[in-house]
Amino acid sequence: ERIFMILDIPGTTAAAQAIGDTSFHRYINQLFILFDPAITRHGGEIHSYVGDAVIAVWPLTQSPQHNARILLALAEVIGTTISESARIEKLFGVKPGVRAAIHGGSVVAGEMGNSKRQITYLGDVMNIASRIESKTKELERPFLVSQATLARIAVPEGFEVEPIGNHALKGSREKLALAELRWKPKNKQ
Repeated sequence: ERIFMILDIPGTTAAAQAIGDTSFHRYINQLFILFDPAITRHGGEIHSYVGDAVIAVWPLTQSPQHNARILLALAEVIGTTISESARIEKLFGVKPGVRAAIHGGSVVAGEMGNSKRQITYLGDVMNIASRIESKTKELERPFLVSQATLARIAVPEGFEVEPIGNHALKGSREKLALAELRWKPKNKQ
């Protein structure tokens, strides 16, 4: 079992058009570099980069405290994005932001491909995580988690959780219960 967090950079189409492809690549890469230590420091690993998104993964264990590492990583990603915002905007002319979708469960992991081989995760969990990421845009709620996954995570201090009901996900017959996460750093409460 694994927990996935998809970190998405909002406003990338407009940013790419405004600053050009080369600067846009440097902008996205700079954000990915900033996110990496937060993920790895809290026991996650970068699974892949897909366009303007990072897919990170953690083991999903029986320990809610252990599973909380994903939210500690998210808090650090949010904090870093805020603290580096002025510097990034000065460098690239674009104010950075981040959205996140979190979902976990059973997946199959295995090597895929022939001329280009890679380890990949397959299963409904990946599809649902991607659909939750789409909901962050649609609902204008930047940090969403499935309620089923949240039930297996000890929510760290500094987070507020608001259940937001059941939502239809593209390609799924069943609705999924979601919750919004809000991170309130200690110095801003």
